[in-house]
Amino acid sequence: MTTSRLRNIFAQGGDLLWTILPLLALLGMLLISVYYWLSPRPPMQLRFATGQANGTYIELAHQYVTDIQEHYPGLKVELIETKGATDNIQRLRMARSAASSAEVAFAQNGGVDARIGLDPAKSDPNDPMPEDIDSLGTVLRQALWIIYNADVAKQLRGSETLTHIHELNGFKINVGVEGSGGRMLALKLLGLNQLPAPPADEVDLSQAMSESMIDKVEAGHIGASLFVASTDAKVVKTLFRKLASSTPSKIRLLNLVDAEAYTHVIPHLSRAVLPSGIIHLGREIPTTEIALLTSTTSLIVREDLHPALQNILLETSRRVHKKADLFQKEGEFPIGQPSLFHLSDEAERYFRQGNSTPRRPWLPFWVSNMIDRMWLTLMTVAAALIPISRLIPPFYAWRMRRRIFRWYEDLYRIEEAIDGGQVAHTELQDNLDKLLARVERTRVPLSRTDELYNLRSHITLVQQRLDSVP
Repeated sequence: MTTSRLRNIFAQGGDLLWTILPLLALLGMLLISVYYWLSPRPPMQLRFATGQANGTYIELAHQYVTDIQEHYPGLKVELIETKGATDNIQRLRMARSAASSAEVAFAQNGGVDARIGLDPAKSDPNDPMPEDIDSLGTVLRQALWIIYNADVAKQLRGSETLTHIHELNGFKINVGVEGSGGRMLALKLLGLNQLPAPPADEVDLSQAMSESMIDKVEAGHIGASLFVASTDAKVVKTLFRKLASSTPSKIRLLNLVDAEAYTHVIPHLSRAVLPSGIIHLGREIPTTEIALLTSTTSLIVREDLHPALQNILLETSRRVHKKADLFQKEGEFPIGQPSLFHLSDEAERYFRQGNSTPRRPWLPFWVSNMIDRMWLTLMTVAAALIPISRLIPPFYAWRMRRRIFRWYEDLYRIEEAIDGGQVAHTELQDNLDKLLARVERTRVPLSRTDELYNLRSHITLVQQRLDSVP
């Protein structure tokens, strides 16, 4: 292949590149805009507010960590021990830069105020479900356990069997620590029965979720305790173990006969029954059915949490919460329904359509997420570029014709100068020679060579005219 031939090929390639360069620039700007709009790469760290030590929430949080490490290696989850549901809500409302802030947490629905931690001056007091926190669905159901000391009940009420909360009047009551959802619910129940809130010094005698609290109730140091926990919690297992012990225990479970009434007063509460004999069938413990109140728990996140992380948490919650216990059926949870907070858009889509993001174990989860979040948009961008790409051939042809026709203006001026007779013959000849040299260096596609040869022939005609001038 000759040198001139190679030069021609490279020249045509450069022409084509400069022709499609605006289209490539447009495509680049679209891709950058899509990238920042979709934010396809999620953070690699997640801060999880848990709950009290030995409580249900912290045990569940550890299950989340184990599951995430197995299915999404590379995502780091930091657990932040808290006092409970209300403390969790406050931590989600903290600034991200705060060391104790969190992005995901559990929150009890029944009896908890969704507006905790909000600045009254910056929020609508009439909005029962503020939009700065979203729910990823209801994930479990917990019972409100009301236990008391039989000797204290005998002394104050003349009977070891209590069936109403107002009968706890005069008891030294433990309702947990400030910041727990169980405490807020317990205080509401006590308030509905015109019972005073326990003084701070009595509240601090024991955390409601600690196993030592069971011992203090049994010993009579605490007359009664109200706490919210699932049957898997250590404190409930300790309670059942003491109730089933061959040595008669002084602990009793309050059979809340008017439980149904409370469900109509406090949102998100339900009545449940602890079957007789469920703790110990051989000795029929308890001897009768015991009515309880239950409250659901939601998995909540900051409303700006990355959608990919929300999807991971939704998938994890499906695996962690599918098992059954005394108060929920297998596979009943998680449920996509709003409770204390609105469902996030990602959660609504997940519960309506299922998980549309396939997990690819051979890829880091952020790469897999980028593929899933961008492919449809990229196809849309490509479809939009198809009609634009149709402009390339005529634009390329216009550039080639412009390259040839721009010399006609110079040729026309030379011809006018010949007719005017005001310019020296040698100067005109020099201008014509330079024009011909530039034209000869011009490279055009074969489809445009006829226009180039026409230009050369016209230059020859002007040269002949210049030669004829004396």
